[in-house]
Amino acid sequence: MQTQPPKYVSPPTTWRTKLGLRVASIVFLVILCGLGGSLATDSRVDGDNLMIVVLAPAAIVTFIWDVAESICIWKRGGHRGIHPGAIVAIDLIAWLGWAFVDLLLVPYTVVLSSGYYVVQTYEGDSYLYGESEVSPEYEALLSEVQGKTHAIAAFAVMTT
Repeated sequence: MQTQPPKYVSPPTTWRTKLGLRVASIVFLVILCGLGGSLATDSRVDGDNLMIVVLAPAAIVTFIWDVAESICIWKRGGHRGIHPGAIVAIDLIAWLGWAFVDLLLVPYTVVLSSGYYVVQTYEGDSYLYGESEVSPEYEALLSEVQGKTHAIAAFAVMTT
């Protein structure tokens, strides 16, 4: 009579770490979508919404995968996640996808943070006082765009 090996049970430190990293990834994705959406919907910021086009598919797929794995870790017996082979395969594909997103996104955020391309001027050059001075509104908007784009780049790299 053959006895079956005991079911695998993840030690508490292992499954809590896995779950914590998945939850951190979910939080990063929510922050990324919020920052990207706030730039895409701001009428004062010009652009072709490349950030949303690049971020959205990767963020949605990664979010679904992280939620699925988190639920499995939390609810399955022994706190086992999805099959390890599937985790390695999907995480590798996600990693390659995010590396591609980072290669597109980081240079794009440099262009966005420069401010020359991004900020629209209303009624001609209403942000300019004379030939070289800019209004405080323009500088505040430029600072806001720079901060958001740098945060997007940072969270995208951390998600990778």
